Amino acid sequence: IFVNPESVQYNFMFWLTGIIGGLWMKLFPGFLAFRFAGILVTTLTAIIVFENLNKFINRNILKISLFLIVLAMNNDVKGLSYNNISALFYVITIFILVNGMTKKNPKLIILSGFISGLNTFNRLPNILSLGLLVVILYYVLLEKKKIKFLLHLLKQQQRAFRFIWFYFWFW
Repeated sequence: IFVNPESVQYNFMFWLTGIIGGLWMKLFPGFLAFRFAGILVTTLTAIIVFENLNKFINRNILKISLFLIVLAMNNDVKGLSYNNISALFYVITIFILVNGMTKKNPKLIILSGFISGLNTFNRLPNILSLGLLVVILYYVLLEKKKIKFLLHLLKQQQRAFRFIWFYFWFW
């Protein structure tokens, strides 16, 4: 993707963001295309948030709220960055995790672990997404499931997270 990898050595802590941005620039070269990618990621994040919350909040209120948030955060057009890519990955992780728990589908919970693991390569502090394990604990307590079920879900998500980490760490 990069002709001169030494020039991006500072960005290794944003490894996946650099890969995504580099691929985008290969496919769509130019400054405006890079800004369009930022708009696309922000819009996709808002759409996923809407899809996740419209079951719980009035749709009209949610539309107005998301519109105001997008306006407040993006009063100028920003390019593709680790901030908006991290937000997208967090929203995707939460969306899949909530769907996996409500539909009682362990494969979705495992997939959320994979995406959470990938998100740490967008920006290293995103390792704090491991805090989403509390959501699984809360769900199990709320649904009055057995501790064995909780441990099974936690173990599955952590296996997925660790797989992504070790795979990309040694890649």
